Amino acid sequence: MKFAQILLFLIVILPFAGINAQEMGKISGTVVSPSNAVMDRVTIMIIGTDKQSSTNNDGLFLITNIAPGEYTLEASATGFATWRKTIQVQASQTTIVDITLYETALELNEIVVKGEGLSKRNRTETVTTVSLKTIKELHLTSALDVLNQVPGVEIGAYNQGGVADAFMLRGFSGAGHEGQAAIEVDGVSLNEGEGNHDGYADMNLIIPLNISKVDVYKGPSSALFGRFGVAGTLAFETRKGGDYQDLSLKGGSFETVDAQIALGKPFEIGTKTLKTNFAAQMYRTAGYKENSGFLKGNLNGSVAYQLTDKTDIAFNLKAYSGIWDATGYIPTEQFNDRNRRNKQALNAENDGGAKNFASERIDVNHSFNDNLRLLVFG
Repeated sequence: MKFAQILLFLIVILPFAGINAQEMGKISGTVVSPSNAVMDRVTIMIIGTDKQSSTNNDGLFLITNIAPGEYTLEASATGFATWRKTIQVQASQTTIVDITLYETALELNEIVVKGEGLSKRNRTETVTTVSLKTIKELHLTSALDVLNQVPGVEIGAYNQGGVADAFMLRGFSGAGHEGQAAIEVDGVSLNEGEGNHDGYADMNLIIPLNISKVDVYKGPSSALFGRFGVAGTLAFETRKGGDYQDLSLKGGSFETVDAQIALGKPFEIGTKTLKTNFAAQMYRTAGYKENSGFLKGNLNGSVAYQLTDKTDIAFNLKAYSGIWDATGYIPTEQFNDRNRRNKQALNAENDGGAKNFASERIDVNHSFNDNLRLLVFG
C-alpha cells in the first residue's frame, strides 16, 4: 500500500518538476579588458537577487537557474569601472553577454592619518630631562656640561678646545664622535652624517642659557631619531617666545671667563604675535696646561610669527667662531721608545685650530595636537 502511494506521488509531481526546470534560463559570457585580454576573478551578479558568479582563468562566467524576466547584470573588479546592463532572460535559453571593463582611478571618500606621541610607559628607553632652571642654577658653560647632570653618562674630555668631547652612554664610549648617539637641536640633527660619516657632533655651537630643556634618551632610539641613536639621543630644545632677560657671568682659574645673555620679547601685531629670541656667549680660558687656550663666541637669533593658532613661521640665525691651542700627541709606540719619545714634527707642538660657522634657516611649525607636531625647514 505504501509503495503504491509513493509511486502515485512521483507520477503526479515529476512532470511538473520537469516543466519548471525547462522554464529556467541561464546567463553566460566573457569579460575582457580594452586590449581584449581576458580577465579572471571578476564578480558578476544579478542586482536584487542572490545570483552571482565570477570569471575563471579564461574570463568565462555562468549563472544558472534564473527565472525568465528582465534583470540588471553587474560586473565589478578592483581598479576598473563598474559595468551594468539590463538584459532579458528567456525560458530554457542561455543569454550570452560579452563584457568589457575599463580602468578607472580608485575613488576614496577620505584618508585619515592619525599620529600620537609615544607614551612613556610604552618606551623601551629611559628619558632624563634637564630643565632650564637647573642650567641657570649651575651656571653651565657648555652643552656637554648638561650631561654631567644625567646619571649614567660619563664625559670623555679631549681637552682640545674647539674639538668636541666624547661621552659614554649605556657603555658606548664613542657617543658624539663615532655616531653612537643622535644629537638634535629643535628637531634638526647636529650629527655630521654627510660631511663626516662617523656622526661627529660639535655641541660647542649650543649656548647653554638658550636651552629650554634637553631630553636624554638612554636606550636604542633610532626609530624616533635616526640611524645615530644606537646608544641613545640628546634632544635639545632652545627657548622660543616668552618675555625674559637672563645674564650669566662666571670666572675662574686659568683666566677662565664665561659670559652668556639670553633675551626674549614678544610683540603684538593686531591679533597675532611676533616672538623674538636672542642669545650670545663669549668664553675664553688659558687652560690648565701649556697649549690649551680656547676662545669662542656664539650668537643665536630667532624671529617667529604666529600665522594661526597652530602654525607659525620662524627665521633662525646661528653664528659661531672659535680658535684654540691644543697639546700635540704622539703614538703609544713612539712614547714607549725612549730614543724617539721627545722627537716630533716641528708643527706638532701645538695641535690647535680654528672654526667659523654660520647658518640661516626658515622653519614652519604646525601642531596637530599636544603629541604631534610637523616641522618643515630649509
